[in-house]
Amino acid sequence: MSIGPLSEWVTATAEIVKMIKVYSIVQHIIEILNNDNMPHAKKETDIEQSLQYLN
Repeated sequence: MSIGPLSEWVTATAEIVKMIKVYSIVQHIIEILNNDNMPHAKKETDIEQSLQYLN
């Protein structure tokens, strides 16, 4: 039974890791937006920093 070329598995794993990273960042941004105790300017800064990790 063949499980496919290793390169396909590596590519698929990299895509899964990327999706988890994006999900984690989006979840963090939602937490920032829902934090009523955080000043607006701080929210903007934190969100901008979080979005930089997507690049």
